[in-house]
Amino acid sequence: MLSSEQSEDITNAPRLAYTPRELLSYLAALIITVGVIRTVAGALTDISETAIATLLYLLAVVTAAAAFRLSRRSDMQSRVSEVLEIASTLSAAIATGIVCNLLDFEMKWPVAIIALVAIGWGLFRARDSEIVGAILMSVGMPVFIVAFAAGLNEDNSQLMGLFMGVGGGLLIFQGTRVMGFSFAPRAAGSLYVLIGAMILGSDFGGAGRAIPLLIGAALFAVGTQRLAPEMLLAGAFCVLAGLLSIVFETIDNDIAQGLAIVASGLVVLAVLGVQMRRAVSQSKTETPTV
Repeated sequence: MLSSEQSEDITNAPRLAYTPRELLSYLAALIITVGVIRTVAGALTDISETAIATLLYLLAVVTAAAAFRLSRRSDMQSRVSEVLEIASTLSAAIATGIVCNLLDFEMKWPVAIIALVAIGWGLFRARDSEIVGAILMSVGMPVFIVAFAAGLNEDNSQLMGLFMGVGGGLLIFQGTRVMGFSFAPRAAGSLYVLIGAMILGSDFGGAGRAIPLLIGAALFAVGTQRLAPEMLLAGAFCVLAGLLSIVFETIDNDIAQGLAIVASGLVVLAVLGVQMRRAVSQSKTETPTV
């Protein structure tokens, strides 16, 4: 029988039904969008930044209005409305960045604030949308982290690594909750955690080279429990990178390095064997539910 938690997960699972016609429509729209961007970029080469910002704000208003009109119609139109909502948000964000640049603001803090607003809107829309909440959070997080860390101390890469790890962890946590397209924040968060761990391990050196190994092990363990391939992949890569960094740092002999790596793999297999035996033993002693 399914547990109550499994039943809830199935009940709350997103129901996406994409027809070939809809997918082809998205492909056509993507191609047309790229063409329009290229055409507009060529036409705007001699136009002032003020005019570009005005056009982007106008585009944001038009796409937001279209998104609102389509939001409560068919499933396909509702998904199109979310794509338009993302386009509207990004247009407004870029236009605001251009305005801040025209006003000679130091761009780090305005960019951080704009990205934070996008993350907040994505968080607000996460439960009620299929893609817009997940996309905005996943895209806005690294922009906010880079701008915020640079605003605090542009030369401190350790701060950047720490914020990347924390921000990625927050995205992973959000991706484990009930929301549309939860894969996106989990995958993006796993990537950001991996980047943060690698930065910290490289900067600290010495014992700090174990940071990717420890963070990767934790990420892999959580991915194993949730059967999340994106977390498993990032965790495995992080563990391997941390292990290789430690071995190469502490052992000079090539053969000894290879043996140490093999021994580490055997230890992982031994731990896995112990866990499997415990799981089998536990399953035999548990009373089956009817």
